[in-house]
Formats: sequence, structure tokens, C-alpha cells
Amino acid sequence: MISVVLLVVALVFATFGFWFRSDAYLLEISLVVAGIAATNLTTRIAIFDRKYLWTTVLAGTVYRATKIRVSIAYLVAVPVDGTQLLVRGHRITTQFQPVGGVFKYWLEDSEMVKRFDAAHDSRFAPDARSKKDLRLRLPGRSVHRLLRWFESRQDRELFPVREFHEELIEPGILRGEDFPYFDCAYLGTRNFPLRHDTFSGLRQLIIAEVYELRPTERQAEALRDLKRRHEANPDPNLHFATQEEIERRAAAGVTQSTYDIAPTAVWLLGRTRS
Repeated sequence: MISVVLLVVALVFATFGFWFRSDAYLLEISLVVAGIAATNLTTRIAIFDRKYLWTTVLAGTVYRATKIRVSIAYLVAVPVDGTQLLVRGHRITTQFQPVGGVFKYWLEDSEMVKRFDAAHDSRFAPDARSKKDLRLRLPGRSVHRLLRWFESRQDRELFPVREFHEELIEPGILRGEDFPYFDCAYLGTRNFPLRHDTFSGLRQLIIAEVYELRPTERQAEALRDLKRRHEANPDPNLHFATQEEIERRAAAGVTQSTYDIAPTAVWLLGRTRS
């Protein structure tokens, strides 16, 4: 806001300077003020990663008073012999998707309202598992504050452990003794730009931190064994997707599919899908 005010003041001074060309002092003042504003904006952009720049500009201007659905998740790439292990969605059951899910926030709901004017998402029916999910609805003017808070890594879930355990260990797909811990490499943060979501009827922002499993030898062998067992006796809740399947978003064959593959799966390949 300070930067915008400074830019407006600079524009006013510059306008008067051009009207009264004999008074170069006004032009000098406008240049100084504009320089301060530009420095302020540059500093903000440097502090706030550029990956969110145009999103926050649009949200804070065009969609300032519009309710926006924001979902921030983590995804874990689990490569196994040239394929990616995907799981059937527990909310959208007609698609396979990467292991992972939305982050949890640790602030009280009243604090989320106070800071971001944020309300719980209503696209999916709330349950015990979705409590404190970082899947919210908030006005566009608050999006930049939410993202700054998320980037601060304070008062929120940090590591891609919980969903891995809930989706693969608890159901017995992988054995807990093989995965008492696991390590990951951070591949980057991906997002879909603001776009209309047919299901919620709102503008939507989808963001995900993407990781790749770095298994031990024992864990790698457990994953290969899982794939062999799946090939012999397919589990309807799992799919080992090839790169071509992920790019075509088809989970069985490459032209027709009983189940879709989530559009976020392409991020496991290190690519961005617009």
C-alpha cells in the first residue's frame, strides 16, 4: 500500500512538472519519490518469492473483493522402476493422485479469521480428517498475507510425513517396519494460476510443495516388491503410472481410462501444467 501511494504521489509531481516545464524541481521530486516507491516494491518482491507475484497482484486488484478458494498441499513423488506410485483419491474417488495432501495449520480458527478473514472450505464435507486443513476461502485482498504467512513456515505443518503414513502405512500397503522414517528431496513449489473452479463456483488457487522420496535400499526393495505384488494381484487403490499416462492423465491405457490421473501428478515429473 505504501508503494502504491508513493507511486501516485510521484505521478502527480511528474504531471505538474511536465505542465510547468520551467520548474524542473517538481520533476526532480517526482523522480526521487518514484525511486523510493520502486525500491520499496523491489524489496517486497525480493522478500516474497516471485512465484506468487502475478497471483497476488491479480488477487489484490481485480479479485480484491472476490472470495477465492486456496488449497496448499505437499506431494511426494514415489518413483519405482520408471513409474510413479499414485493412490486413489479419498475425496475424488474417480482419480489417482500423488501421495500427499493439504498442509495443516496450527493457529486457532479465530486467529485465521482475524489475520486473513479466512473460512473453511465447503467444497468437501468436513470430517475429523479434514480439521485444520489448509484449504480455505478468503477475499482476494488477503491472499498475499496468507501466502507470506505460509512462506514463513510458522504455525503450520512442515514435513511431508503425515499423509505418507496415512495413505501407505496405516492401510498396510507398506510395512511400518520398513519405513520407520524416510527422507525426501525438495523438488520445488508449483501452482496453478487463479482460475474458475466449476465445482466450488469460485476463483481457485492451487499450490503444492513437491518432494521426491529418497529411499534406503530396504525401502527401495519394499517398493519394488509392492509393484510386483500389484502386477500379480492389482490393488484398485493403487496405480503405478508411466510418464505417458501422467501426461495424458489416463490411468489405464493412453486413450481411454476408467480413472483419471490428477492434473497435479505432472508436477512429479518436474513439470508445470497450466
